[in-house]
This record gives sequence, C-alpha cells and structure tokens, in this order.
Amino acid sequence: MAGPQHVSQPVSTRAMTDAVLARLRTLPHGPGIGPAVTVYDAEVPDDVPVLADAGGRVAPYVVLYAGAAYDTDAGRDLADTNADAAWSATLTVAAGYRQDAEEARDRVHAWLRRWEPAADGDLDGLSIGALRPPLGFQPTRIRSDADVQPPRFFGVLEYRASLTR
Repeated sequence: MAGPQHVSQPVSTRAMTDAVLARLRTLPHGPGIGPAVTVYDAEVPDDVPVLADAGGRVAPYVVLYAGAAYDTDAGRDLADTNADAAWSATLTVAAGYRQDAEEARDRVHAWLRRWEPAADGDLDGLSIGALRPPLGFQPTRIRSDADVQPPRFFGVLEYRASLTR
C-alpha cells in the first residue's frame, strides 16, 4: 500500500524571464556609455541589425536563454515540499567587432550582476534573490563565429537566482 504522495506546485518562471528581459531592454546607452544593445528572447533572427559602417558588421545584441526552476536541497522540509527553487539563465552577447562584443558583455554583466528582479521582494508570488553568476563561473572570453553571416564575436554569461514561494 502506497503512502500519500505530495505533488508540488510547479514554479512558473515566465515572470522571472520577463523581468530579466525588461531589465536588459533598459540597459543604458549613448555617448560615453556605448551603443544600444538589441535584446532577443531565446532566438536570433536572420536579419539582425548591422552597423552603418562600410564593414556591414552586426550591431551589439544579447540573447537570453532562460532555464526552468529547479529544486534546491535548501527547500526541503520534513514533508518533502519544495519551498525553494533556483532559476538559471544563459546569455550570449555578440557584436560584429571584438571590441564591441567585449564592451557589450561587460555592460550587460554590470547591469545584471547582483540585480534584484523584484524591488519589493515579490514577483508573481515569489520572493526572488539577486542574480549572481553560478559559483565558480567566469564570463567567457570573446570568441569569433565565422559560421554565421555576417561574422561576429560573442561571449557567454550565466546567472542564477533563488526563488521562494
């Protein structure tokens, strides 16, 4: 005879993903700061904006690949309910010139690192911690990608945040 089964309520991370996308879309830009960075959600269209120079290189952009919420051992209690979860995301930052990709990566990292998605501590019924790179993660070196046209340079960032219901 099987005992009672606990069915945990899944944590929807759409609100979290939307909050991060909104934050990325407010990345400061302008003279003395840097060019605008286009934001994409999980896919890059074939017709990305190009710079208005003779090289026809890609303008800076960032792509957010949001992960699902996953259990953390800290969220377990005696009833094996899930009170805590973690959300993770990978971002690709790219541009047509290496220097532009480096600058955009550094600006995006500074804009997201330690940012708290809910200023009042609550987002869609969740208490959310600050975005932080996973333990031991270092932003990747900028690499070239000649497999796409026009060619571009890119780097990868990763973040994690704790979610508590």
